[in-house]
Amino acid sequence: MNTQRISAWSQISLEAEYAKKMGISDDSGTVLSSGRPSDSDIGQTERTAVISHSDTAMVLFIAGLFSLAAFSIDLYLPSFAAIREGLHAEDGQVQLTLSVFFLGFGFGQLIFGPMADQLGRRQALLIGIGVYVLASVLCAVAPSVELLIVARGLQAVGGCSCSVVGRAIIRDLYKGDQASRVFSFSIMFFTAVPLIAPMFGAYLLESLGWRSNFWFLAILGILYLVLVVVLLKETLPRSQRKSISVKAHIGSYFLLLRQIKIVRYVLSIGLVFAGFSVFLSNSPLLFHDYYHMNPKLYAGCFALIVGGLLLSCFFNAAFVKIFGHRALFAASIKIAAASSGLLILCVLTSNTALPLLVLLISGYAISLQLVAANGMAGLLSASASQAGTVSAVLGFFQFLASAAFSAVVSFAYVGTPVAMATGMAIGGLGSLLAYLLIRPKFEGKKEPDN
Repeated sequence: MNTQRISAWSQISLEAEYAKKMGISDDSGTVLSSGRPSDSDIGQTERTAVISHSDTAMVLFIAGLFSLAAFSIDLYLPSFAAIREGLHAEDGQVQLTLSVFFLGFGFGQLIFGPMADQLGRRQALLIGIGVYVLASVLCAVAPSVELLIVARGLQAVGGCSCSVVGRAIIRDLYKGDQASRVFSFSIMFFTAVPLIAPMFGAYLLESLGWRSNFWFLAILGILYLVLVVVLLKETLPRSQRKSISVKAHIGSYFLLLRQIKIVRYVLSIGLVFAGFSVFLSNSPLLFHDYYHMNPKLYAGCFALIVGGLLLSCFFNAAFVKIFGHRALFAASIKIAAASSGLLILCVLTSNTALPLLVLLISGYAISLQLVAANGMAGLLSASASQAGTVSAVLGFFQFLASAAFSAVVSFAYVGTPVAMATGMAIGGLGSLLAYLLIRPKFEGKKEPDN
C-alpha cells in the first residue's frame, strides 16, 4: 500500500478530518475568508484556465495528483527480486530504494509547502513534477543499485509536490463540508491505488521487465505535467502569496513541539506508520524468498492486506459517532500493539504460516487508518489554530521514522520473517508506550484525551 504505504495516502486522510472540523486553512494555519478566489484576484493570476473548478473536474484532477505518490510506492514492489538479480544488489540495497523514498517524501514536504505559498500552486507543481519525471527516467535507466537509490530519493522529493500542492489547492477552492466531500472522494480514489498498483506492476514486470515500472511512472508524470501546463489555473492569487523564512518555519515547529500533548500524538501516530513501512520494504523479498511467491501472487496477497484499510474507513465512519475520536484512537493504538505483539510472538515461536501472518498484518493495517483519522482529530483539538503546522510536523515525522525503521530492518533481513516482525512490533508497541507514558499534566482537571 503505499504510505506506508506509508504511505502518502495517510496524510490525505488527516486533511479530510481537518476539513470536517473547521474551515480550510493555508499552510500556515490561517483560515481563509473565502473558499474561492474573488474575481479581482483571479484577474491577477498568470494564466486563464481550461479546467473547470467544478467538483467533478477538479476532484478528479487532484485525486490523480495524489495517486502519483501511491503508484510510486506500490507499483514496483513485486519487482524487488528482479531488481536484486538485474542489478546484482544485496537485499538491503534493494529495500533501501523504498526507505530513501520515504526520506525524500518527508523532506519534500518542508520544501514544497513554503514554495507553493511563495511561488503559487501551479509553479510549484511544474517544478516538482519536472523533477519527478527526470528522476523516474534515471530510475528506469539506472545501471547500478546505488544510482537507483539516489534517483528514488529525487523521485520522492519531486513527487511530494503533488500531495502537498493538491491539498493546498483544495484549501484554496473549498471550505467546510464542501472541502470534506472533496477530500473524501480523493481518499477513496487514492486508497484504491494499492489494490491495483502491485498487480499492474507485476504484469509490467512479466511482460516488459522491472524497468518498465519506472518508464510507466515517467509517462504518468509527463501526462500530469502536460495537464498542469495546458489546463490548470493558478488558485493562489499574487495578493495572497507570502514569503516565510526557513528560520520562521523551524521556529514554529519547535514551538509546537513544546506542547507535550502534540508530542504524544505525533509519536503515537508516527510509530504506527513506521511499523507498517517495515512491512512494505521487507514483504516483497520475504514473500518471494521465504514463501516462494511469484510477483502476481504477492500482488494478490498485498491487495488482501491493504483491504484492511478500506474496512477501517467503514469502521471509523460507523463508530466515531458512537464512541468519539479519543476512544477510537486509544483502541486503534491497542489493536496495532496487539497485532504486532502477536506477530513477533508467533515468528519467534516458529509459527510462520502464511495465513496467520497475513491475518495479523491485516489487523495492523486496519489499525493504521483508524490511528491516522482519529489521531488527527485529537491533534486538531489540541492545537486547532496551527493546523497547517501540525500537519507538516506530523507528516515529516511519519516519513522520517518510516525511512529510519525500514532502512535499519532492511539490512537486518536474512530471508526470514524475524526482522519484519521485530520492526513492526517496535512500531506498534512503541506507539502504545508513547500514548500511555507521555501524558500532559492538568491541574484540577481530568486528561481529556484518554
